[in-house]
Amino acid sequence: MLKFYLLLAIALPLTQAIRLFLTNREGWEHRNIRSLFHVLDTPDDELLLCAPKTGGDLKRPTTPNSLVQVPDDLDDDVFPFTIELGLKFRAPLVYKWMRDSDPPITSPDTQEPWKADLILVGPNNGSILGNRGYHNQLWWIQGMAGDGYPMISFAGANGTFSDPVGLHEARSEIYAKLAKHVIQTLVAKPLKKGESYIPKHTFLSVNFPDPFSSNQRCTEVSHFKFILTSHWRYDSHFVPDLSLSVLKGYNPFKFPYEKKVVKSQGCYVAITHGQRWPWRHRTFNGHPIPNALARQKIIARLEPILSPFPNNLPLVTEDEN
Repeated sequence: MLKFYLLLAIALPLTQAIRLFLTNREGWEHRNIRSLFHVLDTPDDELLLCAPKTGGDLKRPTTPNSLVQVPDDLDDDVFPFTIELGLKFRAPLVYKWMRDSDPPITSPDTQEPWKADLILVGPNNGSILGNRGYHNQLWWIQGMAGDGYPMISFAGANGTFSDPVGLHEARSEIYAKLAKHVIQTLVAKPLKKGESYIPKHTFLSVNFPDPFSSNQRCTEVSHFKFILTSHWRYDSHFVPDLSLSVLKGYNPFKFPYEKKVVKSQGCYVAITHGQRWPWRHRTFNGHPIPNALARQKIIARLEPILSPFPNNLPLVTEDEN
């Protein structure tokens, strides 16, 4: 169950100010979320940090801002205070919600100016790939997207838990920089009235490769290529606007399979545009996918960083299923 939540109102370079809600499964003690928090942190940030319940169903809090005595698993650079929602401040402050209450995912709708423009999940420790990830690990994100929330899931590589501590820290920093690059690109263009950064009822699932695998060493954002992918091996879905330069290297009737992209030799980040459950739009094989217009909008926003994927790359591992 998700147990750590972070709301940021942040001014990203070259963009309008946006508000980000950051959450993960492991809490603030996990280095991935700390790294992402710090790369998004600037002197002009407005930050709201919450350490809510440890279990139970998601529900609206009955007494917002109520402090409870719970173990503090935060680092020394974060300190708890009680403040009014909407107060502008520089340092990350802690809200400890009632143990069985909902984090403020829904309440920002009624607590201006804390309405989030994007809800970020992760980076998860371990990839979320293919149809198993779609049906299992992305269920909560699908549900939130179905309720109209703009969701992005970030996930790292599998099989890295026994590495030296130094590699863990370096890997987390790289994941954070890659996530920030995706976020900055997504929000670079101003929104039109009534528009959101992610089309309604859809979400983004971003999977990073292991930058320190035996076949590659990718330590800078510039070393990576970002590929628009699909949860499904055979995603035969036409994108109507082929004038976008990024699509010149794509088969217009097929998006690359995210599992193959992440497991290929090289530094490839898989960005999948997913469809909430239940779905209305499907591939020819019956798989849920966003409609053509929604995909076109995502492509238009992410075009500056997207690259075509060479289909003949060997895999880092033997299995892409």
